[in-house]
Amino acid sequence: MANVAQKEKQYTYLNAEIVEDSHSFESYDDEQIQGRIEQKDSQIELFSTVGKTAILAGGQLAAVQALYQVGVIGFLPGAIAFLPVLGSAGAMMTNVRLQGWIPVPEDKNRIVPSAIRTGILAAQATKLSFDAYQRESMASQSFTQIAIKERAALGLKPEQGIGFETILVGVVGILFLLKILRKK
Repeated sequence: MANVAQKEKQYTYLNAEIVEDSHSFESYDDEQIQGRIEQKDSQIELFSTVGKTAILAGGQLAAVQALYQVGVIGFLPGAIAFLPVLGSAGAMMTNVRLQGWIPVPEDKNRIVPSAIRTGILAAQATKLSFDAYQRESMASQSFTQIAIKERAALGLKPEQGIGFETILVGVVGILFLLKILRKK
């Protein structure tokens, strides 16, 4: 008897569980399938973004290295390195709309990969700009050292720069002349 009562309790429990569930089995399966498809799409989008970012970063590096090969130093390689960053940031902003002054992402699945791409490109551009600065400083220091050695080899005395005192005396002299001319 106890065995039959236990089976009836299980039956009523299962019936009550099925009745309380507002989802039909088909809609539950459809929701599960749709959720998995969206998850797989976001993973594919993320891997695709990483691949595209690697291609952009390679192009960024190749452009800067080509400028170095032609002998360009200074501000230009750093500026060229930041062009893909600006393009990526602009593309990211197309997925954002403003509500008042607050930016709100329209498609959350696209804003994350865009932000990752922009961050990676910005990090590489910063490194390339720092490298360009180091090359610039190395080149200017080596030019100064070569000039000093050349002057020493020719027997010329080292070049003296214009000191602070000379500039101060010049500015005071100009102000004094302007004051005298104004009184006349």
